Amino acid sequence: MRRVTVVLLGLAILIFGFGPVYGSDGTAADFLRTQASPRLGAMRTSVAVTPDLFNNPAGLHQLPDGVAGVGYQSGAGDFDNYSVSYRHAILPDMTLAAGLRYFGIEDEERREPVGGQPQFGSSFINSDIAAGLYFSSLTDILELPNPIHYGVGIKGIYSELHDHSASAMAIDLGLLYEIPDSPFRVGLTAHNFGGSLTYINESEDLPAELAIGGAYQTMLYDRQLIVGTDIAWDVHDDFYTYALGFEYNVYGGFDLRAGYSDVTDGDLDSNISAGFGFVYDNITLDYAFTPGDDIDDVNNLFVSFQF
Repeated sequence: MRRVTVVLLGLAILIFGFGPVYGSDGTAADFLRTQASPRLGAMRTSVAVTPDLFNNPAGLHQLPDGVAGVGYQSGAGDFDNYSVSYRHAILPDMTLAAGLRYFGIEDEERREPVGGQPQFGSSFINSDIAAGLYFSSLTDILELPNPIHYGVGIKGIYSELHDHSASAMAIDLGLLYEIPDSPFRVGLTAHNFGGSLTYINESEDLPAELAIGGAYQTMLYDRQLIVGTDIAWDVHDDFYTYALGFEYNVYGGFDLRAGYSDVTDGDLDSNISAGFGFVYDNITLDYAFTPGDDIDDVNNLFVSFQF
């Protein structure tokens, strides 16, 4: 156990202590900060609760094979956020996956004032697309009691803002470790590390994030309860987010979820979320709801199907 603790602390110090230093004018592609998974969005925790393509790709090989999914998120300023994903096992402990996210927000083009009144032209859409390939497997290179699950993804981001566009490449990394003889699981993630988006002569960084989290799984009244917690650091904007969430199996394939996060960089969204998950045969439906504060309510729905 002491060796496990030393390794995990070392990885956390390595990631949080040696983050990159950026020098651009700001951050772009902020849609990458939004939660594509309703399950993890409702719980507000995303590092160690479960493997997930858009959150922690480590351990995808532990999930059912041949699963395709499509998601939709709306709210907060008339935006539309779509996601699609598919994963397939190439070997018993190796999985390849692909995912795509689209974010669009409708705006109006302002013209010069006429007679003292502002004039508006036809609406246009500011849009962002991220498409990636992911690989997940495990290793016992550190000779720990249990293997370390790892995942790596490479993705391309394309952004269109008014009449200008930009593109960049980025990587996502994830680790998961199940502590021996214990209901605890810990994880580490690094998201959106790579190039910058350049619009004309202005360069903006991607919203790089480092996070560490844990999950505890137990039985409560003969039903499964999962409690998770995360600490995430936004590298460029230099703020931390703390999150705590739970999932409780109410009956059969029906789960209830809720979560809280302490967003320390202003009112990015509401601090609480809730949702549910339902499994019927080979179809899974997940939903999350985040009540609006200064913005509209956010609804997040994802449906997956196992072939």
